[in-house]
Amino acid sequence: MKNLLKIMSLLVVPALILSLNACSEDDIDVPAASTQANFDYEVEVKTDAETGEIYYEVSFENKSLHAVSYHWDFGNGNTSDEKHPVEIYQEDGIYEVVLTVEPEQDLHYNNLEATERLSLVSTIFRERFDDPELEEDFPPEGWTLIDLNGDGRNWYWDSSMGEDEMEYYIMSDSWDVN
Repeated sequence: MKNLLKIMSLLVVPALILSLNACSEDDIDVPAASTQANFDYEVEVKTDAETGEIYYEVSFENKSLHAVSYHWDFGNGNTSDEKHPVEIYQEDGIYEVVLTVEPEQDLHYNNLEATERLSLVSTIFRERFDDPELEEDFPPEGWTLIDLNGDGRNWYWDSSMGEDEMEYYIMSDSWDVN
């Protein structure tokens, strides 16, 4: 019986060592990290000192991973190949900004394009909603109504009787649950 145990140990131990070596880290094929296009941006509303017109200075921060070149389309007809560009927008509007990157190496799971909708609209700091005539001319001249979520429901003029007098306001049709 002792001889049988010795023979089995001589066979099992080498087999165990071989199986452990077969699982070494050298044999595992670890794929390279993929290229991911990504960016963030910051908008500064500025006023031209001579004309008084508002414009937007947008600083783009490229957060892409493992990319070797960059191509920006700012949605206003301008492009750039800089890594962290700054773009000037002269007009209010919604712009589709696209960053396309070239990968360090071509892998099937790269994400080489990032897109953001950039909404640039002058901020109105106050408006007199106590004027019932505003209802006839809503939206007021110079206002831009933006349906940012694309649901087709927008802002509308409304009024209701307050405690002592009529109250006038605008309301978002997207927010109204009725």
